[in-house]
Amino acid sequence: PDDGYADGYDLLTTPNDTMRLTRGLVTEQAFDILVITETRTHEAEVEAVRGHWSHPQDGVTWQSIVTPGRPSAQNSTQWGVTIVWRTDKFVVIDAHVVIPARMVCVTLEVIGDIKQEPITVYGCYMPQRQAARGVIDAAWDVITTLAIANRRAWVVGDLNAEPTRVVMARERDPTYADQRFDTLIEAAHLRYDSDGRRTHAKGGELDHILASRTHADTVSRTKIHVWQGQDHDCVYADYRFHEDTEGWGEKRPVGPNICGTTDAEWARFHAAVALL
Repeated sequence: PDDGYADGYDLLTTPNDTMRLTRGLVTEQAFDILVITETRTHEAEVEAVRGHWSHPQDGVTWQSIVTPGRPSAQNSTQWGVTIVWRTDKFVVIDAHVVIPARMVCVTLEVIGDIKQEPITVYGCYMPQRQAARGVIDAAWDVITTLAIANRRAWVVGDLNAEPTRVVMARERDPTYADQRFDTLIEAAHLRYDSDGRRTHAKGGELDHILASRTHADTVSRTKIHVWQGQDHDCVYADYRFHEDTEGWGEKRPVGPNICGTTDAEWARFHAAVALL
């Protein structure tokens, strides 16, 4: 529209092909929470993106936390991360940006989880392997510290790194980013359950779901959905929560129905109360 991107919910803006493909993938695969990295979202587009996600589709609405990308030297937008989740599956406890353009965090309570154990998901787009060591450390120091502090933390996204043993199995030299990946896994007790399967068009397993070992018995192995035409494949996992199958205990006592109370009955009630 002439006055800008609007709020997305009103559908005055048209989502691009990537947005349509992503929403189509979510519907097709019945995902409940999604971490999208390297979104390259412009600052001016943030509210429109959030609005499009919150607009019902097939009876489902979503909430989101978005950190837009940042301008690059080539006059384009780089980086950017978004997490979206179904409002009928989760109650959001907290959502915030950790590192602008690189990392966002959401803490969610699963509706129907009898243990009421929230999960915290860090959506990350980490520096590329060839970045300067200081740039790599700046991002990896943050996520390692946060994951150590939260035993229910999940680290999800394009980490641009993989275990050193996986790299060496391909007869290649691990990078400094790969070493930081190993440190994160060990220090934060995260579960890496893959085997070096390619998730990127140029080879390498750069996209990960690193679940807390606290959830080890309720999270499936990471799976790959090949997303044709994209340079990254989609990785996903199934999470089984402790569902309440017993109900919510005894029903509370129900008082008399007062909807049909007549004026005369109300008058007698007020007179009786006045004598107390």
